[in-house]
Parts: sequence; C-alpha cells; structure tokens
Amino acid sequence: MLENEFDAIWNEQARHHPELTDAVRDRLRETIFYQRPLRPVDPGRCTFFPQKPRLPRWHPAAQAFLILQQLGHLRIIRETHEERLDPDKHRVLFDALNGGQKMTWTQVRKTLGLTSQDDTAAAEKVRLPDGHLRFCREATDAMVAEMRADVITYNEAVDRAPLLSGIDFTDSRPEKGVCILPYDNELDHMLSPGEAAELGIFDQEAMIERTKHLPRNKAWRFLPDAMEVFEEQKSFEDRQLHATGYLAKVVRGYAETLFDKQDVDGTERRHVWMLPGRMTALLRHRWGLNLGDHNRKNRDDHRHHAIDAAAVGVIDRGMIARLQKAAKQHGANALPRVLPAPPEPFPGFRDVVMDAIRDVRVSHRPRHSSTTANGSRPSSQNTPGALQKAGRYGLIRDLPENQEALLHAKKGKTAYVKRANVVDLSASQIPVVRDLALRAQLKEVAGKDGTLATNLAEWSTETGVKRVRLIEPLSGLRPLHDSSGQVFTHLRRAEIAYLDILEAPDGKWFAHDVDVWGLYLDTVRDWRTAYPDAKFIMRLYKGDTIQLFDWDKERKEIVFGANSIKVVRKLNNSPDNKNVVLFGSNEAGDLEKRHKDPEDDFEWDWPPFNRLKLRRARRVRIDELGKVHTIPHGKV
Repeated sequence: MLENEFDAIWNEQARHHPELTDAVRDRLRETIFYQRPLRPVDPGRCTFFPQKPRLPRWHPAAQAFLILQQLGHLRIIRETHEERLDPDKHRVLFDALNGGQKMTWTQVRKTLGLTSQDDTAAAEKVRLPDGHLRFCREATDAMVAEMRADVITYNEAVDRAPLLSGIDFTDSRPEKGVCILPYDNELDHMLSPGEAAELGIFDQEAMIERTKHLPRNKAWRFLPDAMEVFEEQKSFEDRQLHATGYLAKVVRGYAETLFDKQDVDGTERRHVWMLPGRMTALLRHRWGLNLGDHNRKNRDDHRHHAIDAAAVGVIDRGMIARLQKAAKQHGANALPRVLPAPPEPFPGFRDVVMDAIRDVRVSHRPRHSSTTANGSRPSSQNTPGALQKAGRYGLIRDLPENQEALLHAKKGKTAYVKRANVVDLSASQIPVVRDLALRAQLKEVAGKDGTLATNLAEWSTETGVKRVRLIEPLSGLRPLHDSSGQVFTHLRRAEIAYLDILEAPDGKWFAHDVDVWGLYLDTVRDWRTAYPDAKFIMRLYKGDTIQLFDWDKERKEIVFGANSIKVVRKLNNSPDNKNVVLFGSNEAGDLEKRHKDPEDDFEWDWPPFNRLKLRRARRVRIDELGKVHTIPHGKV
C-alpha cells in the first residue's frame, strides 16, 4: 500500500518537476522500501602476520590444513594407552580425504586395519570462525608442510616451521612477551596419577585396571600420558577463548555504529565496551549473587542470566581498572583468594537483587503452528513437529497361519509388523520376531557367550539374513493408499500438534488430540464434531505455560496456597499414556538427564488430564517484562 502511494505521489510530482527522473525514483524507492546491503564483514587478520588477511576455508591449502589438523588429533585407543597414527596410516588417510573421499568411522577403522579390540576417537574438534581460518596463506602453507612431514598438530607445527619460529602461539598474540612467575611451593604435591606412579606412590597398572570401566572422558586421567593430554586440551581451550573474543569484537564493532564517535564537545568516546566473563564471575561470587547453596553459578536455572545482567549493570570503568591492577599484582588465578570484598554499589545491593531474582518469571516461546482457532492447515514452512516416525508397518491379517502372531496384540491395539536390521536387535526384540524359525535361531544366538551385537553380526554373515520382521502391537496408525485405493503400508504418527482439553458431562476432564499429520494434510476432526456434548476448557501446545497448584505425591492431594508456573514439554494421549509432561519455567539444562540423576532434585511433573482440573490448571502468558496474564477457560 505504501509503495502504491509512493508511485502515485511521484507520478503526479514528476509532471511538474523534470529533475524527478526515473533513475532518481528507482534509487529513492530502493532506499526507502528495501534494506540497504550491509557492509561486508572484515574476516580479520592473520594471527602471525597481522598485516595479511586470513585464508578462506574453501581454499585448497585451508582444506589440507583442516584435514591434517583432524588427523593430528586422531587417537587409536588400546587397552592401557592411546597412540597417534603412524606416518603410513596418516598418509593413507590424508590422501583419501584430501582427494574428496568421504569416510565413515567404520571405513576409517577398515582402512587402518584395526582389530575389534581397538577403537578410534577424535581427541578434539577444531572450531574456527566460520568462513576463514585464523591464518594467512603463507602461515597455512608453512604449517601444512610440517604436518605432512610428521604426525603432529598445528600448534606443534608452529614450533617447527622456520617461518613461524619464535612466535608464542599457545596463549597470546605474536607480539606478547613471556612473563616468569615466582615458583609456587604448593605445586610440589600437584601430581598426575602417571607422575605419582613414577615416584612409587601407587601401582599404575592396578589403577588402570580399576578405572578402565569409567567413561573415556574420565578414564584418560589415569593413563601415563595424562599430563600431555591435559596440556593439549588446555591449549585448545585457550584457542577457543580467543575465537570467542574475536566474535565479541565483531559484535562491539556493529554496536558502536549506533552511537556518535564524538561527544558534543568533540571528545572521542567508546560507548560499547566488553567485560571478560571471569571478571563478572568474580564479582558475582564476592557479592553472593548466586542461586543454590554453594554460591556457585547455577546453569540449571534460567535466572542466572538475570543475575549476570545485574552484575554487569553495576560494573563501571573504575572497578575494571582496580581489578586489572589487582590481577597484575597478584595474578588472575589468585584474585578470588586475595582480593578484598568489593564494596556493594549501594547499601543492601545483594538483598535487592536476590529479592528481584526470586520474582523473575521466565518467558518460553510456545511451538504454535500457523493455524486458526478451528485448526486449519498450517503452511509447509511452519509444521509444529514431525509428520510420522521412521519406519513402515504392515497389518497382520486375521488368517489361520497368522494366529500365533495375532496373540501379541494387546487390548485396544492391533498387531503390525515392521522390518529391523539384525545387527541392531535388542534382547527384548528377539521374542517378537515374526518368523518362528528365525526366532528360534536368534534365541540360540542370544544365549551364546560374548556380546549380543557381535553374535548377531556373525550369525547374519553366516546365514545371509540382514533384516527380520518384528511384531509390534500399536494403535492409531495411518494407512497409505496406492493409486487404485488399496492400502499398501501404514505409518506411525510422530507428534501431537496440540491437545484440546475438554470437560465431559460428568465433569471429568479429557483430551482430544490433533497430530501433525492430520493438521498438515487438513484432515483434522474438530472436537465439536467428535464430542458435541463436551465443554472446551483450553488448548495446549508444546511450550505453552500453565499455572496450577502443586501436588503432594505422598498424600495424593493438592497443596493449597502453593502454585507454580510450568511449561508444557510433551503431550500424550495414547491408550496407555494420557497426560501432559511439565517442568518449572525456571528450570534449564539437560532436563531428561537431570530427571534421571538421583542427586538432582528436578523431576518431570506429568499430571493426567483430570488431575489438571483438581490442580486448578489454567493457561497463562508471560510477557517480555515478566508479567503474568491469565487466559480464561474457553478461550483458544
């Protein structure tokens, strides 16, 4: 509409002003109605030679560098130690990968000729700024030459490359100097297990035997080369911090363009400045601005972001200068011990902040599709989940030869078959293999010594059977028809798009679900048609927020006066599972992992539909300011 108005005004004015040419019109139209192209981002300068630009990642030299870097960190894991690739294996893998061949881990193991007792792992993954390396062409060529000559990582190549010799790459910019710190007597007793074993403090082999069952990210600490691995990881973490700092500088550069570079009096001023995370963490700790019992940052609570904001908001340039001076005098690592408690920005600062934090309500974005109130079809770019789960299912018909298979069907469910790879079978799936003869053979295989996966792989190779059919009792599968109208397979729905919570004439709450499949294919059956006598209460999507009374699981009753705001994580409406899965709006982290952790107080809240009524559940919306708005029952 605005463009039409612009054209009408221009056409009228152009009749009276000859200087209003078409070229001027097009340029002005582009400026007003369309985003002007952003200035291209400078990829930055080489770490070693700041006067030279960084090398694009698409460049052949950059590709060779990235491949060699990954191979330099590749390890072969033996029973008691890890080892790098030998030069021959290193060369074979490099030639294959640099020639454009894509290799899976299985292909890598086969190419290296590893046995079943060996394993491979990438010691670390290198993440560089997108689009470019951190080095120029000359520095990259120098490192590639050293990395092709020997099995080393690029920080080792820096030490060997004549072009780069003498440059301190591990922790700083090339022009930084080296500072010698006084020796700390406390380091006498900070030994790795390998170093302690060399002094005869304990038996290395016995320690390895006791710890080999641990996860790999813990077991390596007890190997003889643990300190070497630790130093490599420490160097990697430092490089990651440098990359993060680079991104922060880019953001600051963009933000600075929003302000004038000079004040009214002509004084140059920086309006945007960066704070290191260690500084905010130090002040947050010294002021006691942490949730939990141990005055440590709790990343399992979304409100830690608000605490960070409160700490950053009161840090001024004077405080930064004092902390930097103290860091130079005592060392950054010693600051938490020797730095006096900094004065609070104002009296009662901590109490004010923590009182505000306790009242914070975290807003979550619900996964709503672009549907209308009656559930019309969403756009193809806005489906609220997967249409169906992987795999196709065949219906077991009621025939004399299928009676044994039909016995697996449960109440309210129908027996289907699906195909599965033999090598992926679990012990619980073998009793439901469709073919009775194959089922008997697989039971014998499962009873042999050794791992089930190894035995299944050997049996599959001997018999040539790669896949088997499994019987699975299910409900709610959707048939697919061919061009003649015949059903040729069934698909299992993946996710529920939303639940309509309804009230039956007897007062009980129940749900009418609409899955993503039906929503997208426009085959939704409205709740009014399905349950004409029911009363609509509310519609729930994933990510919706509801307020309800807490539930006492021991007494099995609601706790009056104690209500919570919770977020919908999952919607269930199967014959065996009719509930919604909820979690507290402030909870963060890996919630599934936290639920399974016996030492974590977090657990899912999954009330059945009618218990939602007992707990006075109602939908709410939390706005950007944290205010809670109630959505009345009966409103979509």
